[in-house]
Amino acid sequence: MNMSDLPAAPPPRLTPHPAEWDGLWDRSALRRLLSMAGPEAATEILHHLRADLQSACEGLSAAVTLRDGTGLHRTAHVLIALCGTVGATALCQLAQTLHRMVEGIPVAPDAALPPASALIGGVALLCAALAEEDGAA
Repeated sequence: MNMSDLPAAPPPRLTPHPAEWDGLWDRSALRRLLSMAGPEAATEILHHLRADLQSACEGLSAAVTLRDGTGLHRTAHVLIALCGTVGATALCQLAQTLHRMVEGIPVAPDAALPPASALIGGVALLCAALAEEDGAA
């Protein structure tokens, strides 16, 4: 058997699989924030977090479609703050990587598209997880 006959290794998965999510998101950071806010404010905070994350996801998708480096940079900056606030450190780090990749670059390079796409998927998972937290808050 020749080495060229072997299948290529699958690309690394950038978006966490739902079964791995607990290891990538420290829910205690969000729960501390919500407990400080109190039950009424916690519901409102979760609502705004999901809305802001969804808006960032939409902005990221549009920027990927347009290959808009400035849009990717701006949205990654927002996601660094949002993901960091809720304890989604893996997504925060991915947003930081994307932010650095497109800093000062008006047209997104090819290399920025996979992390941006992974961030879109990860933020969608985070939004779903936040919806579950709404019931726990």
